[in-house]
Amino acid sequence: MKSTSPSDSELIQTSAQKAANILGLFEWYDDLSLIRIYQSLYYHCGGDEVSMYHWFQTPNKFFKGKVPSNLVTTETGIQDVLETLILRTLDELAHRLLSLGVPDAIMDS
Repeated sequence: MKSTSPSDSELIQTSAQKAANILGLFEWYDDLSLIRIYQSLYYHCGGDEVSMYHWFQTPNKFFKGKVPSNLVTTETGIQDVLETLILRTLDELAHRLLSLGVPDAIMDS
């Protein structure tokens, strides 16, 4: 019997298209990177799709006033957006740990 479940590449493509719809994208460089960007934005915005869209479609100081959605059409641009979101995630997690009283020695290791 032939399997009717979608392949991994079909699932990635479908997920990327859904992320693109939410973020207002018509063109992007890489499906998997776009999914990662979506996941990071989802975390930062608490799942609020309006906030996610706004961040992605508005000039941003992290990109010297450029709009993130305009950057993801190239390999370099999509990596810049992804790296920025990852760094913001790490920074936010560090602040949360410090606010919980996690010793600096643990943070430095």
